[in-house]
Amino acid sequence: MEDTRKNSSRTASSTRSQMSKSQLSSQQPEVAPKKLNTTVILVVVLCIAVVTSLFFYSKYQKSQDQLKNPQTAAQAQTQDLVDQVGKLTDLPQGKPTVATVSDVSKLSSQSFFVNAKNGDKVLIYSDAKKAILYRPSQDKVINIAPLDISDTKPQ
Repeated sequence: MEDTRKNSSRTASSTRSQMSKSQLSSQQPEVAPKKLNTTVILVVVLCIAVVTSLFFYSKYQKSQDQLKNPQTAAQAQTQDLVDQVGKLTDLPQGKPTVATVSDVSKLSSQSFFVNAKNGDKVLIYSDAKKAILYRPSQDKVINIAPLDISDTKPQ
């Protein structure tokens, strides 16, 4: 009977040692992928951080250049506005003079500005004698009218 106990205890201890070895061997590959996954995630996050930093640095440099030369910034802003309006309607040749509607109540007596709102842009093409009222908030041309420039001097 003692032999049976010894055999069964040997079998149990050998099974335990085999189980622990198999558990250890199965756990070791699991640890390596976790470290690998963590490393990959860190590298990806670092790359995203570097790309984001470079993007905002280039935006910062561009804004600094515009602050140094406001004339260039105004020209770029005018060109962007002309490009936006040009997608919506045919524009005359030449460079427009751009104005922003800041007080609609002062312009209400003029029929061109009947539907105008504060913040609307007016593109004035003197050579083509044309004015265009554009609303950037809706990306919509509100009015197009011939421009009447008279050479009369006020008395």
